Amino acid sequence: MRRVWPSFGHRVIGVDIDARRVDVLNSGRSTIFERDLEPMLARHTSTGRLRFTTDYREVADWADVHFVAVGTPANPDGSADLSQVFAVAETLGPLLTRPTVIAGKSTVPVGTAIDARGTATRTRAGGRRRRGDVEPRVSP
Repeated sequence: MRRVWPSFGHRVIGVDIDARRVDVLNSGRSTIFERDLEPMLARHTSTGRLRFTTDYREVADWADVHFVAVGTPANPDGSADLSQVFAVAETLGPLLTRPTVIAGKSTVPVGTAIDARGTATRTRAGGRRRRGDVEPRVSP
């Protein structure tokens, strides 16, 4: 669903820690195969509605909603490894200066969005949560 938001006129900036992947995506090419993905990437990157960066500061206060879509591989005991989810919250949290929504995937365990909000809030300057500051959501 997120890949079609630019089709509805939304501007989307994706963040990745891999600069090479960001360069490939910004050129309108995909790093994975999914039917019809590459033409859609090419169309939206060429209009400027979709672009990619490695810089969390660039998106922190620009976006109203931050979708966290990172790997959650299984731990040896079968539970989900949420370290990448919390790494995003720890990196993004200190950069937020206005109310925002942080949305996670529906495939993570119940309570993960609330825990990520806590992580993002703790890492902010002063570490105090203000009403409407960081609102957790889950995206299907």
